[in-house]
Amino acid sequence: MSLVQPYGKPDLFITMTCNVNWPEIKNELAVGEETQNRPDLVAKIFCAKLLALKKHIMEKQVFGDVAAIVYIVEFQKWGLPHAHMLIILKPAFKIKCPTHFDRFICAEIPTQDNPHLRKSILKHMMHGPCGHLNPRCPCMKHLKSKGSCKYVYPKQFRIETTNNGDGYPMYKRRYIGDSASIRKATLDNRWVIPYNPCLSSLFDCHLNVEVCSTIEAVKYLYKYVYKGHDKISFNVVHKGEVDTIDEIEHYQSGRCTKLFIRRIHRAHRWDLSSKEWVKRKNKVIVIGRLTFVAPTEGERYFLRLLLLNIRGPRSFEDLLTVYGCRCASFQEAAIKLRLLEEDDAIDKCLAKACEVQMPPAIRRLFSTVLIFCQPSEPNALFMLPS
Repeated sequence: MSLVQPYGKPDLFITMTCNVNWPEIKNELAVGEETQNRPDLVAKIFCAKLLALKKHIMEKQVFGDVAAIVYIVEFQKWGLPHAHMLIILKPAFKIKCPTHFDRFICAEIPTQDNPHLRKSILKHMMHGPCGHLNPRCPCMKHLKSKGSCKYVYPKQFRIETTNNGDGYPMYKRRYIGDSASIRKATLDNRWVIPYNPCLSSLFDCHLNVEVCSTIEAVKYLYKYVYKGHDKISFNVVHKGEVDTIDEIEHYQSGRCTKLFIRRIHRAHRWDLSSKEWVKRKNKVIVIGRLTFVAPTEGERYFLRLLLLNIRGPRSFEDLLTVYGCRCASFQEAAIKLRLLEEDDAIDKCLAKACEVQMPPAIRRLFSTVLIFCQPSEPNALFMLPS
């Protein structure tokens, strides 16, 4: 949510999925080799395509001047990388009303006048079929779908783009008699996934573009972007064979594809004169974030508290050193910096209660303190003087 405070709510939500039939992938495969056997190649090509998408959005300003952008790369259950991206536009380029949605987003099958775009949309941007056309479609098996498509397809025909009662966009889907045969079913505009014609023409893949038209979607969208992908560990051995599990090797193998997505050139560049990698001077304002840590996690919580409040620490020793004195723990350092309230107030509260309250009331108060007040040393509260 650090982005929302200086830049406002996101304006566009984009999902880009790798296309295994991209010529850049097909041309690099050996004879008889399949795409699923080259995750390194797939990750590299997708990374290049993702950087090209960012360039079109940031530099060529497909949607206008961008104030901030945040994205994350995930891997689908069958292994293909895909990216979720949130875009915040500058105030002068905000998409404020449904009449502006049609400038960037379309939810109709392209006409025959643009055969390249039409072919791409029919291949990558048609949902289903589901419902009575295909009851076994994955979107029908969702727990909350109750026998209908969880994405509410097919949509209704609409002559113009509007917002529904919750403020979510309902894109224009005109009944013009145009349809196509997709996966043994005849689909029309009601089945089209919203897209941007310019980007779909350029990248020839599943590239869903949606307008974030209401502030209510902000928290959900940021949570969706950072939800992460599913993880699983498995090993295959012959029956009766004792296999030595090398956890370090498995970890490195499992992370290799992720490393290809985050290649070194994002943070460094190759200097031809000195023949070495040098740190890239990034002039773009970057807002970082720290993973949430609950107060019950002890020293991890106090470490995060120090990292959020101490500027430019170079080591753990810097964090533990307060006013020239080294603290024994991160908790002690946080208390000395007055980032935490000491337990004096709690001690006085319990001591006062012991003077005037009956034992059942004192026990309830003690439980309330432990649950809601987060004392730095709970065990010390048992040592209150009688």
